[in-house]
Amino acid sequence: MAVGLPVIGTDVDGVPEVITHGVNGLLVPSHDIERLRAALACLIDNPELRARLGGAGRILTDFNFTVDGMADETVDSYRRGISERRSL
Repeated sequence: MAVGLPVIGTDVDGVPEVITHGVNGLLVPSHDIERLRAALACLIDNPELRARLGGAGRILTDFNFTVDGMADETVDSYRRGISERRSL
């Protein structure tokens, strides 16, 4: 996404928090080979969709996943973990 390429992800764990189907990527159910094949074929056959999804993914990563932002979230996560550990 960060380089402007379209992505296909599985609809598990935190992936749907980042990929919105049809907006900045395509989501398929896990272990569904036919849906994955269909999503790949859709992107192969549709250059306009590839460009639109890739551009939207790039915008998402540029604004929401900066190095500073990710570092701040990591530090916050460690601080929360330390605080929770101390309260035990």
